[in-house]
Order: sequence, then C-alpha cells, then structure tokens
Amino acid sequence: MDQHAVRILIRRKLADARLPQDLPRVTGGPGSGQTCVGCDLPIPADHYAIQSIGDAKAIELHTGCFYYWDAERTRPAREGASAASA
Repeated sequence: MDQHAVRILIRRKLADARLPQDLPRVTGGPGSGQTCVGCDLPIPADHYAIQSIGDAKAIELHTGCFYYWDAERTRPAREGASAASA
C-alpha cells in the first residue's frame, strides 16, 4: 500500500473513531504477526512495531503507520473540507 493511501486510511479511521486520538503509553519491539491497526496489514517479526495498551485493548502499528497516525491526529482541519476526504 502506498504512503498516500495509508495516510488517507488512517485519517478516515481517526475520523470515525476506529483509531484512538491518543495513546496513553507506547512501547516498541519486534512485530508479532498481529495486524497493524493503521493499514490492516500484518507486522512480521522482522519489522519493528509500536505497541500500546489503551483503555479498551492493546494495539500494534508499523512504525511508519504510527508516524502517520501521529501526524494525522494533530493535523489541523482544513477549512471547508472534511478531514477524512482531504
């Protein structure tokens, strides 16, 4: 999946609350084969993953998806445009 498509997917997941706006604490380590909550692709053991245990459940993201999530959640809304469609 290309970077632009991942950013749009993450933006949409933030807009409809499939991704949290905040993660209380994050750690990193090797992937565990779990699905990345950002891009919906598996995170193999030979990739580094960002992991967090929030209020509801543990989540895991590729490092790139974590950076996109962080950028998108703090991105100011564009005037006259929906954040999910930009």
